[in-house]
Amino acid sequence: MKVNHYTQSLKNVAKSGFEEKLWEVVVGLVGAVFSYKGFQVNLAIIAFPMAAVCFICLTSIIISIYYAIKEEFFNKN
Repeated sequence: MKVNHYTQSLKNVAKSGFEEKLWEVVVGLVGAVFSYKGFQVNLAIIAFPMAAVCFICLTSIIISIYYAIKEEFFNKN
């Protein structure tokens, strides 16, 4: 049995920009929950990587919101 071990890009899963951001929010929230629970039970091996995932996802969302606002207000010609 042949198994494909390659990850599927988000563009194949999400059909629009809104769906991409929704996936990022979901992954960020799941990362935050796992990080919080890992911190509660003193499992640094879970807490720190999940905190990094949460930080990266939420930072990506904030950056995309910034650029959407910038494009909306500054490119009205």
